[in-house]
Amino acid sequence: MSIGFIKILRDLWLNRARTILVILAIALSVMAYGVLNTTYTVVLHNFTTAYGQSQPAQAILAIPSFDEKLVEKVRSLPEVRLAEGRLQFNLTIEETGKNALSIPMPAPIR
Repeated sequence: MSIGFIKILRDLWLNRARTILVILAIALSVMAYGVLNTTYTVVLHNFTTAYGQSQPAQAILAIPSFDEKLVEKVRSLPEVRLAEGRLQFNLTIEETGKNALSIPMPAPIR
């Protein structure tokens, strides 16, 4: 054995408490990384599956005004499974000396 290797073993043996703490810290870090990585993978898979099963909207039409006749006409199209009409307006908040804040406000579904 080389002198350097003997010194390393002797330092580890003389500082047993510190050596055990370092080994535990490394082991816990590796375990935490594995748990977080697994959790991320599972959650991502579940969200992707749930989103696909929810049959999300494939088109959103933004038109200046519409009435119930237009919604019914779109619903009657054979390739449309579901259509609904919503009103949306923008709420703008202005404060003196600050930038205006615009918030989209959807109205309840009719």
